[in-house]
Amino acid sequence: MPLTFIFVGMDFFRKGGREMLEVLAELHKSYDFRLVLVSKLRVDERRYLMSESDEEEARKIIHANNEWIEFHEYLPNIQVLEKVRKAHVALLPTWMDTYGYSVLECQACGTPVISTSLRALTEENDENVGWLVKVPVNKLNNPLHGTLEQRKIFHNVLLKGLREKIEYVLTHRSEIECKAIKCLEKISKYHSPDEYARKLALIYSGRISELKELFP
Repeated sequence: MPLTFIFVGMDFFRKGGREMLEVLAELHKSYDFRLVLVSKLRVDERRYLMSESDEEEARKIIHANNEWIEFHEYLPNIQVLEKVRKAHVALLPTWMDTYGYSVLECQACGTPVISTSLRALTEENDENVGWLVKVPVNKLNNPLHGTLEQRKIFHNVLLKGLREKIEYVLTHRSEIECKAIKCLEKISKYHSPDEYARKLALIYSGRISELKELFP
């Protein structure tokens, strides 16, 4: 059974879709896998384009590889989550994200994520539950791509790191199931709605001392 990757994101280029397609198209010459792609291929900020032909080239790659790329411009959220559950690994090689809610959604489906190592993504994803592509960041963990030269460096580092992580996953498939289990355990421990409601109830009732995780 071929390994299935999934990428979901309307803002295709900001979220690293260009680099993902380039890497996967090259790796597919040597490995058997599928990609489920859900995106309008939207350009939210043109600074994330490396050339004026990026949009056209992305569509060409998708069309030329439609035997292994399942492409949807849009799907209802319930269908997206079902495809995430059926996928083996999710991809978020993003240039810029705030918190990384999509990472949590994937982890809650038992689908580990390959993401970049910027901003809060390092809080949601790590090598215990997924894989991190290291990219240029400053001391506040914000990505460094404000100038054209920085964007070229970021692009090349992202391509190299993403290829290494994806190829590693393709050659170490046994890690996927282990990380999928750890994803579910992590979500259950730190992001359970019921547990969150219990803690809020203790706080609002003045029983903070009962929060053992704060006062062991």
